[in-house]
Amino acid sequence: MLSAERRMDDLGYKCLEEEEEEDYEAYSPNWYLSRNFVNAAAGKGLLELSGPADPSGTGEAFSFRKIRLKKGNESENRKIIAEHQATYKERAASIWNKHIEMLRSSEMVEYTETSKRLTFEIPSETTATETAAYLTIKRTVDENGTLVVKTEKIYDGRVIKAYLKARKSIKVEDKKTTFTCSSCGQPGHMKTNKSCPNYVGSIKTPKRRIEEKKASLVFQEKLAKLVSVFMSMPFSNAFHRPVSLKKFPNYTAVVKAPIDLGTIKTKARNGVYSKYEEFLGDLILMKENCKLYNGPTHSLTEIADDICNQAQDYYQNNLSEIKELEAQVQEEKYVV
Repeated sequence: MLSAERRMDDLGYKCLEEEEEEDYEAYSPNWYLSRNFVNAAAGKGLLELSGPADPSGTGEAFSFRKIRLKKGNESENRKIIAEHQATYKERAASIWNKHIEMLRSSEMVEYTETSKRLTFEIPSETTATETAAYLTIKRTVDENGTLVVKTEKIYDGRVIKAYLKARKSIKVEDKKTTFTCSSCGQPGHMKTNKSCPNYVGSIKTPKRRIEEKKASLVFQEKLAKLVSVFMSMPFSNAFHRPVSLKKFPNYTAVVKAPIDLGTIKTKARNGVYSKYEEFLGDLILMKENCKLYNGPTHSLTEIADDICNQAQDYYQNNLSEIKELEAQVQEEKYVV
């Protein structure tokens, strides 16, 4: 069965069946009809009793093609199926009766040219190959300095599909166009692109040329990174944001100037601190607030004290760099 299906595929019938539904009757091999009959017997589909797949051509055999129902609501489909099942048995019985009468008939059928043409003949491989769908490929080959055009015919349906698909993708790629600049004429960019040699954009004259990053930005980044290090310390979550007044309603009554690491980081990014002592003063204020509200021996007070110690150690280890940045920040304030 697989070899027969392969031969039908090589003849091009399967390609027709996949691409055009109206050519379905041209591709009705026995295994398709048998499968349709088995499915219909199991109640999984409907069949034609007479049609193009009738081998007798006179209504004395079954067609057994699948019937394609028109889409409708559930009640309409049930009605169509019920009507078909009611007439199916009657028509099947009449076909069987015709078949039996034909077999019992003793009348001799005269042999004519018409019947000769209707006899089923198995085509040879040469005839099948000549009538099958094929693809002609012409290639220009250089043989010893001479261009020779070679022609090749391909009958394998799968190879034809793969070749046509590849050709289609090549045509799509060829259709892709590149931008051509209307100013300089070079491809790959437009006249509004800065890579164009004739590009003329708005030229802003800065008040002063800055070859390096501003000292104030460097100072702000250092302080913000230092606060991030403090926030990553274990059990420091209580200092990440302002104290919740819902949980501690009397906090503002005890602490008059609340401060936290989140607020300090925001001030550092906004350039509020121009000196490291100002930054360190807020950290010490946060520690004193914690000591005032929780007591000097509380675990949070110890964490705040550890944060201040690390900030002071950083200041001592990077004293010269910090002093230089502070001086540059002061100079930037007075530069016009």
